[in-house]
Amino acid sequence: MIKMNFFLLFLLYTPVLFAQNVVMYQGEKINELNPNFNKIGLWKIFDADRGISIMCEMADDEFT
Repeated sequence: MIKMNFFLLFLLYTPVLFAQNVVMYQGEKINELNPNFNKIGLWKIFDADRGISIMCEMADDEFT
């Protein structure tokens, strides 16, 4: 019974453990996910050599 309760708690909290936090970059909130894990707000994709490669605004996983 204790093992079953532990397993159920683990299943409930697993999505929270892997959810992405908002990234603060030069005073901006970027790469944010809403509670349904859809991309919202300003998204920036970086290249290690050249800095920002792609920058776009998202609303519910769609470009705006």
